[in-house]
Amino acid sequence: MKTILGSILLCLVASLNVAAEEPVVFTQSANGSRALRPFTVKDHWETRWSSTKEITVWKLDREGEPLERLAHTTIPGTGATYQAKGGTFSLKIVSQGEWTITVVQLP
Repeated sequence: MKTILGSILLCLVASLNVAAEEPVVFTQSANGSRALRPFTVKDHWETRWSSTKEITVWKLDREGEPLERLAHTTIPGTGATYQAKGGTFSLKIVSQGEWTITVVQLP
């Protein structure tokens, strides 16, 4: 009986973890500077990045105009920037190194 209850509890906990996952809106890896495709997010989202060299990440509006700088570092590293308001945006990456950008919708 304890084994059955333990299995049920494990399944319930696992289903709660799946419900709390953060859906990936998009992810891209590249080398050098470039503008990324537009994406749409709801309120409460995050941009996560990693880079092998200096990187600056800009958030752009629908027309491609800069709204704010989300990240800047002069050394290799990783980071994340939380955004409260959703909408349609794109990102501009300025870097001479390899990088990965991931946009996630937070629960």
